[in-house]
Parts: sequence; structure tokens; C-alpha cells
Amino acid sequence: LPAQLYRDGGAAAPVHVLDICAVVAFVRAAERHREHLDGDDRAEFIEQTWPAVEAAAELLSTWRDGRTRQPLPAYEPELMRDAEQPALVLSIYLALEAAAAFASAAGEPAEFWQDRLEELEASVRYAELDDTERWRPYEAIAYWPLGDLLFEEAAWESFFEAALQGIDELEGSQAAETLYHLAAYTSARDTHAETVRAAVNTHGAAVLGLERDGDAWIPGGVIADPYAAALVTNALALVNDGS
Repeated sequence: LPAQLYRDGGAAAPVHVLDICAVVAFVRAAERHREHLDGDDRAEFIEQTWPAVEAAAELLSTWRDGRTRQPLPAYEPELMRDAEQPALVLSIYLALEAAAAFASAAGEPAEFWQDRLEELEASVRYAELDDTERWRPYEAIAYWPLGDLLFEEAAWESFFEAALQGIDELEGSQAAETLYHLAAYTSARDTHAETVRAAVNTHGAAVLGLERDGDAWIPGGVIADPYAAALVTNALALVNDGS
């Protein structure tokens, strides 16, 4: 993916990005795979994979702003730019936790990662949890405007039709991303407003963990993923005239 985009969608310098979330995914996947192996297969996998896990964990543990102790900005495909997303703190914490478990299985020390784990845990508790140890709700993310020029492309019309037909099969962040793009498309093109508004209001409520009670929506038993909730909040604002 390009690190920068012009308004018409063309790539700008720098051409390539370092995807920190991909590093997180690799470490966690390696640890999960190790857990599902036994005997010689597990020993062989640990021996072959440990150098890569160690290097990835070292990168994640040093991906740190010395002034704030928070992770440095990382490229966000949804925003098409570098950003400081709150979820990155937790993602790196979970990855380093997985790396520490992998290190223990490999018989390797992980004291430095443990220090960073404790630092990240303190940051998460301070910034993301309330007095009752529950997650704070996130405010809506201000997304980089996609622009009318991008929506003029013919490919968007086929995406629009496919997204509307497939939205019932999506859940969580996948549903939220699709709803946001549908809302942005409709807002930019000024078309299909009622259809998209109905889809966003109905499916958005499901993503946010709301349940129908007569004519009203009430909180249900599902706690919404913060990233998905922020996307849906933006989508709802787009299709409901910012209200």
C-alpha cells in the first residue's frame, strides 16, 4: 500500500509502508500455532520460528515515543495515512504477551519485553478503562475525506451494489467498514440515500450492540468493538445529515 495518496487516488512518496499491525498479527499467529502443536512438531516450529518472533518483538517493543511512552504513529489503511490509533496500544500489548509466551517455550529470556508490557498495561488502564474497569467509549474518528473524484470511478457502482447485497452476511469491523464506505459513497454522489440510510441505521445498531425494543433501540448484551463503533458513528452521521 502507498503511504500517501493524492486526492485522485494516485500513489505519492513514500511508496511503501511498514505495517506494524502485520507484525502484531505475525507474532500472535506464531504463538497460537505453537500452542496447537505437540512433541517434535512443536520443537521444530519453535526452533525455526523463534528468530523471526524475536526480531518482531524487538521491533514492537521499541516502536515507542520516548516522550509519551505510547506507540509511534503507524500506517492506517482506513485513513490512508499514519495515525495514532488507541487500539494500537492494546494490539502491541497482546503481541508482546504472545512473544513472551513463545520465548518461555523456547527457553529464552524476555525481561525487556516484560518491562514494556507493564508500561503498556499501565497506559491502557489509564487511558482506556474507566473507574469500574470497563472500556471507555470512543469518540467518532475524523476520517480523511475520500473525495468526489474517487467516487466518480465506475468501479464504485459495482462495489456499491455488491456491498448492499452482502451486508447481511458481515459482522463486526467488516460490517462497520462496509457501512462507512456505503455512507461516504452516498453522501458524495447524492444517490440511493434512503436505501443506504435504512441499511446503516439497521446494521449499524447491530454493530453497536443495540437491540430493538418497540420503536426504540436499547443497549444489548454485546459490547461493540471500539474501532467498529467509531466507523458506524461516522456512517450514521453521514446518512442522517450529521445528527
